[in-house]
Amino acid sequence: MQVNGGDRKSEEAKISPTNVGVVPSAKDHAEALGIADRTVERWERDRKEIKSDPDLSAKASTPEGYQEAKAEVRKRRNVSYQPIVLTMLWGPSREYRSW
Repeated sequence: MQVNGGDRKSEEAKISPTNVGVVPSAKDHAEALGIADRTVERWERDRKEIKSDPDLSAKASTPEGYQEAKAEVRKRRNVSYQPIVLTMLWGPSREYRSW
């Protein structure tokens, strides 16, 4: 007889996880959230780049730090991406000018 209520089955349910299985794909995750697949892929790309940089990884230990790290990753990505796009648009002979 248990004094404080509950039974063995409910105690076992607390201990054994019921959410075991395969991690959902980016597509499945996006569908569950009702967003585009590319959004989840972009989140994963940001997360991987943050984890690969020790300074950004240390900064990302808090929600505010993660936001700063994500902004830094996107800034780095835009700096390296911009000359490529401009070369594709203008051709290799044109210089990039910031007006």
